[in-house]
Amino acid sequence: MGRVKQRGLTLIELMVTLVIMAFLLLVGISLGGDWVNGARTQQARSDLEQGWGVAKALALRNPCQSIGEDVPAATLTMEHVTGKGYQLRVDAKSRNSSLQEDAAASDCSFIASRPVRDDGTRLPVWSASLPAGIKVIYKDTFVAEGELHTWRITNRGLSSEIASLMVQRGGTQNDETIRW
Repeated sequence: MGRVKQRGLTLIELMVTLVIMAFLLLVGISLGGDWVNGARTQQARSDLEQGWGVAKALALRNPCQSIGEDVPAATLTMEHVTGKGYQLRVDAKSRNSSLQEDAAASDCSFIASRPVRDDGTRLPVWSASLPAGIKVIYKDTFVAEGELHTWRITNRGLSSEIASLMVQRGGTQNDETIRW
């Protein structure tokens, strides 16, 4: 009688295949995580740059007729809110930036035309939230929860200070630096 040839995989072939698949899966997971971190830092940088652009455009348009080198026409504010992460907002400023919000609204029709929230405050001209897990470093210091930073922009489109921010998530290969 002839010997019947058996078909299928040997145990060694099956184990080698499983080891190769596990290695490819581990490499894919680590590269995928790095890709997600990079995408989030790029999104945060984009949001910050967009906020700066909107604030500068608003200041140059100067809807409240703010005049003077020390008088802001618009502001970009970044706040690290507990449990919500980083919140950005752009607001127009009245001619007299020391006025409270109600007085500023009566001083400037543009501010008065902004919708009012349930709590009585006016909606900003522009706002955004940075992606979860992002860290922002300003003046070589991590911006901690509860901190608030405001950049004032004059009607000439100039900032009251030079800003350099670093956005981080994951390893240093994902760091993004912004200067204005």
